[in-house]
Amino acid sequence: MAESSCADHDLWTTSETCAIRCFCTLMGEKRVGKKSLIEYYDCGVHVSVPERKKQTKHPTLDSEDEDEEGGHEERAPPLSVDETSDDESADVSTSKELLKIQQNEIAKLRKQLQEAEAKYNALTAVHAACDNVNDENIADIEMGTTKKDVIHIGYNVWIKQTSYDLVCKAAEPSKFINRLAESVWSDQELARSTTRKTKGVDRVLFSPTKKAAVSKCFSKWLRDKFSDEKAKIEEGKLNCYLNRVTDATRKRLEAQSRV
Repeated sequence: MAESSCADHDLWTTSETCAIRCFCTLMGEKRVGKKSLIEYYDCGVHVSVPERKKQTKHPTLDSEDEDEEGGHEERAPPLSVDETSDDESADVSTSKELLKIQQNEIAKLRKQLQEAEAKYNALTAVHAACDNVNDENIADIEMGTTKKDVIHIGYNVWIKQTSYDLVCKAAEPSKFINRLAESVWSDQELARSTTRKTKGVDRVLFSPTKKAAVSKCFSKWLRDKFSDEKAKIEEGKLNCYLNRVTDATRKRLEAQSRV
């Protein structure tokens, strides 16, 4: 057994400190801190404790001692190579998903832009037609007005008198629109026209001026031939009848081109 030296104050172990505190308690000191222990030591009070060798502090061992005393929290171990690669893969997957979402949004916006452009062109055509009507003072021309071998069906749209006579002989509304559309538009115009939303450059909306004339002529014919209730129902089917005409014309032209 060897006595502790003054230089070993900071290296006292828990057992050494407890031994000295017990000694101090016997001497009448109830609460003894480390400073008091050193003062007792400096005053000549020596306690025999087991001799031990000085140890160089090791980073790992020192941190373990501190953890036992509750001085530090446990540190998380460093990420392994596999965990790092997994995180990078997750980041790449997330980036790809975001890119796909953005591409879908761009495609949707492009489609909306095309639809807006088609509507703008249609409105521009209507505006131009209205300007022409005002300039030429044809608003006063009644529907059914004849001039030479043509007849006016509205909005400065004229068709042959013979074609109009054949149109008016139709027994059904769908047949009336079929004949009237073929009299107003050429086969090529019908093949590339539609009332639906355009999905490609090969399909365009009907001329708004000509369509308005067809609608006006169709309404007059319905009022003269059917009841108001029946006429109103058939007027709502105009677009459907026109699309049937365009589909039939397109198929007929495609069949002729294959011959």
